[in-house]
Amino acid sequence: ARRFGHAWRARCGAVAVGSGTILADDSELSCRLDGMAESARLVFDRRLRVPPDARVFNHGSSPSFVITATDSIASDSATPDSVSPDSVSPDSDAERHDKLSQLRARGVQIVQAESLRHALEQLVEHDMTSLLIEGGGVLGGAMMAAGLVDYWLVLTAPTVLGHEAVPALGVRFAESTAPALRLLDSGCFGGGCFGGGRFEKDTWRLYAVNP
Repeated sequence: ARRFGHAWRARCGAVAVGSGTILADDSELSCRLDGMAESARLVFDRRLRVPPDARVFNHGSSPSFVITATDSIASDSATPDSVSPDSVSPDSDAERHDKLSQLRARGVQIVQAESLRHALEQLVEHDMTSLLIEGGGVLGGAMMAAGLVDYWLVLTAPTVLGHEAVPALGVRFAESTAPALRLLDSGCFGGGCFGGGRFEKDTWRLYAVNP
């Protein structure tokens, strides 16, 4: 399963996670398979919670990005469809600008956006035509709720965690509005299995700039 996941990291133009995943795991988002190229690494972080010395920014072989809100949205926690779905109180403008300067000094590219859709539109301008949303459930759920997911891939392990486990998606759909998934791929490996499919609604697209 680990090799399968890392192969997906390599085949996509960029790999993205939310700020909560980096704060919890300090992941590098690197591909640990010989001969595979490293993809760009993205952190969706509306309120700039991720420290500049996070390991995700250490690899110079591929670019790293922080996707954050515009200054006006960062100060407004009630803004819908915002770039980062966290609920931490915003820093002062001075602290925010200082954090941006520290990130740029580490070579991190900053993308400021008004919404998740606006962020993806800007990433297309950086020649990113495929994006793997690897985690966590909050970012994945926000992307799903915004109608920005095209292909859904689920990996399962032969372990039952129960109802207190971290949910795969931080969003809940009403049964009448839940997006329909058409299963295209499935298989098993090492005791686990995977399933992947596309959403049947034409409006669920990941890379369309002006859907």
